[in-house]
Amino acid sequence: MKKLILLGFIVALSIATFAQSKEREKRTPEERAARQTEKMTKELSLTPSQATKVKAILVHRNSQRDSIRAAKSGERRDFKAAKDKTDADLKAILTPDQYTKMQAMKKDHGHGHHGKGKGK
Repeated sequence: MKKLILLGFIVALSIATFAQSKEREKRTPEERAARQTEKMTKELSLTPSQATKVKAILVHRNSQRDSIRAAKSGERRDFKAAKDKTDADLKAILTPDQYTKMQAMKKDHGHGHHGKGKGK
């Protein structure tokens, strides 16, 4: 009986995880940028002017990443070049303190890779 309950729980968890990943893929670059900008505005205390500029940068980055993925040419250097460009653009908009906080946030959150490739 315990095995059956455990099996049911695992199946339900798998279905929920799959549904979440599909839902995430459906978001447009603009929707993802809006969520990212909202989080950055709260965490970094962005001004309205900064938030507008940051959102534009993030929309561009998200669109570019989607294009790289769609072309299936997702080589590391393509993603790294896009990341470096975004980083430079954000550094020009943010104050030094905000930029430092952003870098710390990235480090704390594992750059969105959830520890992959970091020896974890």
